[in-house]
Amino acid sequence: MAAGELDKFKGKIKEKTGEIINNDELQAKGQADQKEAKLKDKAEDKAEIKKKHAETITQEKREAAHKEAREDQNNSD
Repeated sequence: MAAGELDKFKGKIKEKTGEIINNDELQAKGQADQKEAKLKDKAEDKAEIKKKHAETITQEKREAAHKEAREDQNNSD
């Protein structure tokens, strides 16, 4: 279970506990915890997308450099 999922689960427990014992503050805290966990998940998703994009660009540059080196090698022969 991802950290965000665990935080959402904890928030849901707080919310439901607050509902059961009629504690509006605990219920609201649980809802806030769940929203915060969702925001963290979105931020982690965006970071992962950026990381993959950077890796793709790096790989493309590496491949282009290798291709250029091979062409230079072939031209010098």
